[in-house]
Amino acid sequence: MDTKRLLSLLKQYPIVTIGLLLSVIFGLVVYFRHSQVSALDSQIRTAEQQYQVMLRNVANAKSLEEQIETVKGYNEQLDGRLIDRRDLTRNLNYFYDFEKKFDLKITSLSQVGGITPATPADYLPKLEQFDIVRFSVSVEGSYSSVVRWLKYLENGRYFISIGELSLSQRNDPTDRSLVQMNVQIDVLGSRPPSQ
Repeated sequence: MDTKRLLSLLKQYPIVTIGLLLSVIFGLVVYFRHSQVSALDSQIRTAEQQYQVMLRNVANAKSLEEQIETVKGYNEQLDGRLIDRRDLTRNLNYFYDFEKKFDLKITSLSQVGGITPATPADYLPKLEQFDIVRFSVSVEGSYSSVVRWLKYLENGRYFISIGELSLSQRNDPTDRSLVQMNVQIDVLGSRPPSQ
């Protein structure tokens, strides 16, 4: 079929020709419009999700100022419970003050120094603002006094972890109720700002 014959056939049936032409145009419009509709649907879904997030944020923000003040209060309390490894006199006196209170005798006390806390796994946050200040303490006293002292330390002013501990009976023939304890105590401290 050549083009002249096709043109004459189309001229002979103009209604059919116009119908076919409109059908092709309509088909192309539907095809291109359908691809845009799915893109617009995904944009609408994304906008609806963002709107829901905004609504939740607005609902949660009603008490945000109170929550911020509460967190600031907790941070101040935390700062008060951290030991400063540079203040050696205050740190050692913290332990010596227990001698009278618990009827103990501290025979040896030393602050070993600051240790950066180890992070047990890569996915946990690094504790870069904290130090661990280690103390090596030897005390003598009755068993009940030593136990009360340890319990007090666990619930005391600072955050502590008791490491190595050895307990033995003193070789004192006059008083067999005395024990000697050597303990390693790790205290959570604030890192000096120079580091």
